[in-house]
Amino acid sequence: YSFCTLLQDKMSSKCVTGSGITVGTFNTLQRSFERRRYASHVPDNIKSWKNRKLLLASLLPTLGDVIAAQECEIGTFEEDYEFMKSHGYDAIAPFDKSARKDKSKLSLAKTAMFYKTSKFDLIWHDHRSRTLLSAMVEKSTQRILWMVNCHLEGHPEKVGERFSQIKSALNLVAAKQRKMKYDPEDCHLVVCGDFNCSKECVPISFILNGGVTPADSDPWNPEEIITTTPVSHPYKMTNITPEGFTFLGSTGNPQSIDYVFISHNIGVERVKGPSTQSQWDEAVETGLPNEKHPSDHFPLLAELHLL
Repeated sequence: YSFCTLLQDKMSSKCVTGSGITVGTFNTLQRSFERRRYASHVPDNIKSWKNRKLLLASLLPTLGDVIAAQECEIGTFEEDYEFMKSHGYDAIAPFDKSARKDKSKLSLAKTAMFYKTSKFDLIWHDHRSRTLLSAMVEKSTQRILWMVNCHLEGHPEKVGERFSQIKSALNLVAAKQRKMKYDPEDCHLVVCGDFNCSKECVPISFILNGGVTPADSDPWNPEEIITTTPVSHPYKMTNITPEGFTFLGSTGNPQSIDYVFISHNIGVERVKGPSTQSQWDEAVETGLPNEKHPSDHFPLLAELHLL
């Protein structure tokens, strides 16, 4: 099936004309999911990596010129996603420094990035514990696209860790921009991925509001102190994520936890995702992944224009 049949197609009110770039985000669900005991709701033949890789090989190359991927395993990344090369993609492979000495860490699932070499030249990237930061030059315009690919802390109550991860990511990107003699407010930035929280939570409000104060709390753990001093970042960001659930885990409780945010100087042609109602009805009935979809998340795709 094609990506266009998988996702709702929603036009943005911030629409612009002309050619641009496409950016996708997708938690692909790590390879070792096939060995997870708690996933007994998914039949073994559906859960197997051999089956899911076939579905991914059909779906992933349709998700844009740049694809922010989450849950890619370090040790088998090249083997798992070798099919992307034939579609013109290079990759920033998942990385964790602990895997250099401890081979058991090679099964860790981290963030990765795929980008079309015909469209972009990669000029910088930095792996953090829960984010992947990058900068690439769009060849046709020579503008730089900065990206933060997120897979924030998954424990529901660890709200402070999620906030710390996104705060650190934006601080590091801004510091790199300043080091390269760019004003962060003028830079083209996309922040996307699996945030493991709802839109009412602090990481989301921090991105959109430009900061947080000691008075702010997170509904997923209201008692935890997020910060004792005001914290800010220099970007003016907009949430362009369409309405709809993006995740269906083993509990069968649908959630919206995947997002795409863009800076003020990026125009939107359209955003696709996350799924139609009928597809969600089927997903709730069968569970995810299922015979048509390789992950417990649905992808998002944004058609953008760097202004």
